[in-house]
Amino acid sequence: MEYKDMEAYVNIQREKWKTYGCTIMCDGWTRPTKLSIINFMVYSKGRTIFLKFVDASNYIKDNKYIYGLLKDVIKEVGKQNVVQIVTNNGSAFVKVGSC
Repeated sequence: MEYKDMEAYVNIQREKWKTYGCTIMCDGWTRPTKLSIINFMVYSKGRTIFLKFVDASNYIKDNKYIYGLLKDVIKEVGKQNVVQIVTNNGSAFVKVGSC
């Protein structure tokens, strides 16, 4: 029941993205155990939705890899709805901005 309630809430927010646009936010971190996670969130009209995370532990986290992940997220959100993308200041994330 909780899952269905949350799914309904997220779908309502998705509809707002069409009207107000949204910001994709992503942040990556690596634990001392070498577990590497990249989180993707979507912000719009005062609400932030956790979209998904990617376990990037077995990948080289260069700008090409991150670009591919962002491209997939943009498709999922709808490119017509994306106003901006905010990332951390890691060098690979910064390089994606020039792609």
